[in-house]
Amino acid sequence: MQSLKKGTLALAPAVALALGGAGLAAAEEPEIARGKVFHDLNENGIHDEGEPGIEGVVISNGYDVTTTDADGMWELPVEGDTVIFMSKPSGYAIETDEHNTPLFYYVHRPDGSPAGHPDAGAHRQFDGIEPTGPLPESIDFPLREIDEPEDYDVILFADPQPRDEQELDYVARTVIGQVSDQEDAYFGMTLGDIMYDDLDLFQPYIEATAKIGIPFYGVIGNHDLNFDSLDDAYAGETYIRYYGPRTYSFNVGRVHYVALDNIYWRGWDDDSTGNYREKFRERDMEWLRRNLEHVPDDYLVVIATHGPIWMHHRREGNRFAANTQGLFDALEDRRRILAVSGHSHLSHHRTFTAEDGWNGAGHFHQHNIVTVSGAWWSGPSDSLGIPTAEQRDGTPRGYVVLQIQGNRYSPRYRGAGLPAESQMRIYPPTLHERGDNKLLVNVFDGMMDEGEVHFALNGGPFQRMEFAPQLDPVAIALYEEDSPDVRPWVNPVTSVHMWEAELTGNALRQGVNFIEVRYRDTFERNFRESLAFIHFD
Repeated sequence: MQSLKKGTLALAPAVALALGGAGLAAAEEPEIARGKVFHDLNENGIHDEGEPGIEGVVISNGYDVTTTDADGMWELPVEGDTVIFMSKPSGYAIETDEHNTPLFYYVHRPDGSPAGHPDAGAHRQFDGIEPTGPLPESIDFPLREIDEPEDYDVILFADPQPRDEQELDYVARTVIGQVSDQEDAYFGMTLGDIMYDDLDLFQPYIEATAKIGIPFYGVIGNHDLNFDSLDDAYAGETYIRYYGPRTYSFNVGRVHYVALDNIYWRGWDDDSTGNYREKFRERDMEWLRRNLEHVPDDYLVVIATHGPIWMHHRREGNRFAANTQGLFDALEDRRRILAVSGHSHLSHHRTFTAEDGWNGAGHFHQHNIVTVSGAWWSGPSDSLGIPTAEQRDGTPRGYVVLQIQGNRYSPRYRGAGLPAESQMRIYPPTLHERGDNKLLVNVFDGMMDEGEVHFALNGGPFQRMEFAPQLDPVAIALYEEDSPDVRPWVNPVTSVHMWEAELTGNALRQGVNFIEVRYRDTFERNFRESLAFIHFD
């Protein structure tokens, strides 16, 4: 009998392995993995005598999907290297390790992680998975029955992306410290680019998020890959070592969460060395279809990826991840869908329609969230020595609190080091260089033209502002000119949450003026901000 302890998850200290492989090795006849999902009554993680099985729990090998029988028993075919995982059912808690990392999987690598490309160089080699040997007789998953809430908060981080220990310290001192002090969340997820190529930092990052005191899941990003891998099949070995399967699911309350790996590693082809693309693999889409057959129709489905489905900063014709239609087809019967992602270091929303290829009857909303690292830890340092690193669209770096009520949700932007009510920045004519009397407002997590922004000047009536995507003045000031504090690729990018209005007539006074701005989003929430400024002709 095999229980879920760190040794079985291949997380024990491993030799440095160069990773890769021409593809998943397949046996002529698949082996059969078997096991049990059981009530862990004494919470020791081991199936002891008298601990009953749990019926109806979803188990998968990343393609095939099955459910446990009345005794909690399951079996699945295994062809070559794989990861077997449990989709946690609502009303139960899964085991976590000492760093609050959820343990819901078993890594099967009989011979360990394979060797990678010989030209990758030693600096590309990171610890993979040691040989796990033959399949154990039984792979058992413990669960604890709990009074699980239907209303709760989820912490969403995207792109912490520390390239070294100093930047990992920035992550700890900003968002991790803030979440620990101010948020009361049920669990958290990091939406990829957990690292910035140095995969040795996975362990200290996990130890840092453990201080928040809640389970923290991972999603793999392009900077979390093993770049010495020969192809996509083994490009996530170090990530798997620490977080488990690259694609998986679980339930909390009336929400079904799906982590999808949509970063496809092209490998060491002559034409694409070092490249990746945002892509939904057809194998994963087949798994998703099979997986969703076991999810109640009224559940909210949250799709968590690193790369966005739709990317506003890309040129026309290249804004959708490859095989987005495959994702749409897999989800077409669902009523409520939220997709959350990072990757672009820009904040934006999109509601998918038939013009995008979405023909499902349900509401499908994408939220590409603010990043922890902002503009990759670029820009001048604050008084604590931490780069300001505002995103290229003028959004202060930070995170999102996803507020769940039953099968409904509302996301809340949280700026690092900013009060919870800080949701926008106001630019009167004196604070931008356009040379006109335009009032500009950047609503940091604004829902493009789906929201409404109004302003009142000097106590006058509120007037509607126009949605007007453009460069943010702070982003221009920080990133338009070359600076040693700024990464070479960082430049201002059009913000799709900017609004503008003309300030004309007697309402604009000589001397002190006072502006109040209010924003109402599609979740019927109201945000307000005010500013006093001096104006002279």
